[in-house]
Amino acid sequence: MSKLHGILNRNTTGYTTGGFKLRSLISFELFKLFKRRKNIAGIVALIVLILIYIFTSIGMEKSRYATDISLCKDDIQSNESMIKSTDTPKETVKLLSKHVSLVKTELKALDNGDWKTFLKAKIQDNNNKISEINNDSLISGDNPDELKAENRKYQYLLNNNIKPIYENCNTQAFNFLKNVLTDIMPIIMLILLFLISADIVSNEAEGGSLRLLLVQPVSRSKIIFSKFAASVIYCFSVIIFIFGTFFVILGLTRGFGSAYYPISFNNNCFLTFFNARDVSVSIIPLYAFLLLSVPILILLIIATVSFSLLFSTIFNSSATSISLLIILTVAVYVFLNRFNILKPAAPILFFLYTNIPGLLDGTISKSMHLNSITYTCGVIVFILYTIICYATSSFIFNKKDIH
Repeated sequence: MSKLHGILNRNTTGYTTGGFKLRSLISFELFKLFKRRKNIAGIVALIVLILIYIFTSIGMEKSRYATDISLCKDDIQSNESMIKSTDTPKETVKLLSKHVSLVKTELKALDNGDWKTFLKAKIQDNNNKISEINNDSLISGDNPDELKAENRKYQYLLNNNIKPIYENCNTQAFNFLKNVLTDIMPIIMLILLFLISADIVSNEAEGGSLRLLLVQPVSRSKIIFSKFAASVIYCFSVIIFIFGTFFVILGLTRGFGSAYYPISFNNNCFLTFFNARDVSVSIIPLYAFLLLSVPILILLIIATVSFSLLFSTIFNSSATSISLLIILTVAVYVFLNRFNILKPAAPILFFLYTNIPGLLDGTISKSMHLNSITYTCGVIVFILYTIICYATSSFIFNKKDIH
């Protein structure tokens, strides 16, 4: 506390202005956040989890390739058995023979690493399926619209000379960033942000240092804002440093991949609660997908800190505020994904919008059967949570008795 006292009471002209005092307060709060062992432990834990995630993804990618080879062989074997069967109609035999020929081409292309031939065979096979389904000459569980969407992606890859990847587990740098937003951000990163910011007030109230801070010639409004601003800056710094470092390392070791890789995109994701429509999927390049993720990620971090600040202001115990936030996060995810108990309130729940790629490609809207879960609605919800939580925190802090 003597450090803060010295900062606030220097006689230098620049230090006596209110604005500079606020900057000094923010700097002091940042200093404390960077020194806090709990935060360092949380960051180390996140780095370890990301490393585990990367090595697991590498193993999954190899497994996916072996699975594709196996599926092609099984497909050929089962269809050839049907072709040889005397009970199979001649017209069906003709259709199955075409399919088997194309699958054999796909298998050979996979073995030889000839991805262009593989994609061309897949496009032809999908076109045959679409035609046969439309003519009622084939009973299939395949959805023609999904097959058309696949073909659009495959044709895009061919036209732009981009090698296909296993998007869900590929660890090339650009694809890694997208997968992190899908697999790490919704729960693990959220818990880390709570761990960092959920005790920014309660920790000092519990330790008694907040009372010493309040006797300084600084208003409570500036104190609470400095804690909020410092937490936001710290969280941004941590995320940029960690994922920026992994992006560079993976780029140098695994390759950066193509920034133009085609990604599914919901054309209706910019609609609001009042005019939302069914998911309509198109394709955009990966770099555009990531750029669209940045503004809402910024709002998500600010809203998360505001939400944490509210709990930290209400409860004087750090353990209580952090525990309640983590329990609440897990409980909401469980109730939403397993029991659908909270489904009527889903569009206004902060937690549902943390999977940013899911907002952009429409997968969350589809899985929840709610058209109103969109990118724009996420922006609105994050802004509202930030305003309401920060205003409430400021009001409580200004009225609260600090012992």
